[in-house]
Amino acid sequence: MKIGNRDPGSEESEVTDAAQPVPARRRLVLVRVSLIVLGLGLLAFALTLVSEYPPTDESFYPKCTLHRTTGLHCPGCGLTRSVFSLIHGRVAQAFAYNPFMALFSPFLLVMAVRSGWFWVWGVKDARSLMPRRAGWPIMIALAVFWILRNVPYFPFNLLAPHELNQ
Repeated sequence: MKIGNRDPGSEESEVTDAAQPVPARRRLVLVRVSLIVLGLGLLAFALTLVSEYPPTDESFYPKCTLHRTTGLHCPGCGLTRSVFSLIHGRVAQAFAYNPFMALFSPFLLVMAVRSGWFWVWGVKDARSLMPRRAGWPIMIALAVFWILRNVPYFPFNLLAPHELNQ
């Protein structure tokens, strides 16, 4: 029986370990690690971009369409400015721009790292960091935050993105 153009009994048909195909599981892990590294590289690029070019009204960052058309703040309004402030160590200002994200960003970071770890190794996570029942309360909290940050009366107006007096 011939394999390709080689005769199985000949010397040149000997295949070294280096030429053996990588096992499927190892290949899958390598692909996943490569995707994680690519994602981290893109994240580093985005954070560097936000760090070097501050988000202002004149900057090239996309503006919130909902706020531009209706004047209402969506739950994501102030996110880029919040990230900029966090990068530069101004936690209070980050909280003033978007308190919801400033509170949840450490949790989201831990969740992302943990999920990435289990995804890379192809292991089913036995214990979830966030129980299934927590999804709805978080969505409800986000909706309440969205509504309250658009109420123009104190103390709710503090939820809308604003500059702190220095």
